[in-house]
Amino acid sequence: MPKRALYRRIETHAVYTIGEIVTRFKTSKVTIKRLVRDHGLPIYDDRGVALVHGADLKAAFVALYERRRQKPHESYCLTCKASRRMRLDSLEVQSISPLRCRIAGVCELCGGAVNRITRSALVEPFKTALGRSYSSGSAHCLHGNDPSDGAHPRRNLAFPSRAAANLRLRRRYLRHLEGGRGFAQSTIASYVGALEDYDAYTNHRDYKSFSIEDAEGFRMHLRETVSSLTGKPLSLTSIRQKLGAVQAFFVWLSSQEGYRRAITVGKYEQLNLTRRELAVARVRDPRDAPTLEEVEQVLDHMPSNTEIEKRDRALVAFLTITGVRIGALTDLRLKHVNLARRTVRQDPRDVRTKFGKDIVTTFFPVSETAEKIFTDYVNWLRGEMAFEPEDPLFPRSRQRFGPNEALTYEGLDPRPWKSAQAPRRIVNHAFGQVGCPPYGPHAFRHMIVQEGNRIAATPEEIKAWSQNIGHSDVRTTQHAYGTLSTQQQTRVIDAMRARGAT
Repeated sequence: MPKRALYRRIETHAVYTIGEIVTRFKTSKVTIKRLVRDHGLPIYDDRGVALVHGADLKAAFVALYERRRQKPHESYCLTCKASRRMRLDSLEVQSISPLRCRIAGVCELCGGAVNRITRSALVEPFKTALGRSYSSGSAHCLHGNDPSDGAHPRRNLAFPSRAAANLRLRRRYLRHLEGGRGFAQSTIASYVGALEDYDAYTNHRDYKSFSIEDAEGFRMHLRETVSSLTGKPLSLTSIRQKLGAVQAFFVWLSSQEGYRRAITVGKYEQLNLTRRELAVARVRDPRDAPTLEEVEQVLDHMPSNTEIEKRDRALVAFLTITGVRIGALTDLRLKHVNLARRTVRQDPRDVRTKFGKDIVTTFFPVSETAEKIFTDYVNWLRGEMAFEPEDPLFPRSRQRFGPNEALTYEGLDPRPWKSAQAPRRIVNHAFGQVGCPPYGPHAFRHMIVQEGNRIAATPEEIKAWSQNIGHSDVRTTQHAYGTLSTQQQTRVIDAMRARGAT
């Protein structure tokens, strides 16, 4: 049986063979047989190869790990494989960490070892509940085959019936997207997620039966679908993305052997919106971005007394003069910063840059205050803190256990953040403290481009500004970040009118 951390890595859009399941998730064929027997995991035989859909596999593992919720006085018996009550005189508390401990004892039914891992603060309530259960004379459940006794229940899940040929094509298409097109896993998941919606609409019918009616019906189905997140009908942008992903699959399928006559242009071209709907789907709302005055107000308000406060203030200053994406910021190290040249290099061998580009960013001339804050921070890390070149530029906070076993943060730990949640929370909190909207780290890129529209005058300066932010094409900068707000547009036109009158 795989560990929880391994089975949670199952990709619900993928299709696995039995050998791949055993290798990737450190399980055994015996466990797979148990999933089939106890929970009805469907296995499809396609030309002698056993295939399992990722969503079915993950649901079966979740059911396998389910256990009956323990009562306040129960623990898990390693012999009975179920929740049991331990003998009161055998109770022993073993410390695991300052916050967690193991309650060990002997099962009252079989005499085997009984364990319960819980928080240290819940040890006394457990002892009280265990003593109350004995004093009240309540009998413990007998050890048997009844699923209610705490053992893993046998429960057949409701899996959809899929076509084996579809799963084989799904594996080939995933290989095409990853190797042939070079897509990232997140992009592949969005493509195949749209294909899953189409499969659910057609009740997982064979792709060879694809018709014009299926394409038109799926298009109308998306228009009537309500989003589970917003509770509103899907936007035209989402519908366009899903139709485009499904159409891309059938375009690929039309070139595969055995499907060239069944999948024709006249069929999959029906997976399109009208011209007016496409124009509406391309409309983008202007992104709110802070002004340079608001950013400098935030920097003036942020304290810099402790190590953590210095890091947080330098993080906001760094985003102000570089506009680095949040995914790359968590990977940057001290060796990537060159204060003499005022540059930071996003080396794709160490940093997760978009499309793996090697980006050298020179500090944008937008704020001398922000540049001084960041420069002092780097010198402080290299000098007083004695950080090495391989240490992270923005290290995580060091965790300590304070009074009453409360978790506190004191100082910096020379290890990088595991995700972007912490820096995003720092930026949101910094803006909220001065009464500004909770802007995120990506808003700094919009602010920098807006400043570039004001500062850059010649084509060479515009190109340098765009390349400095990490774009290969100036059009990308102006289309994605350079859209002026209504107020800015009006102000520029009024200035031009006054200049013309003069």
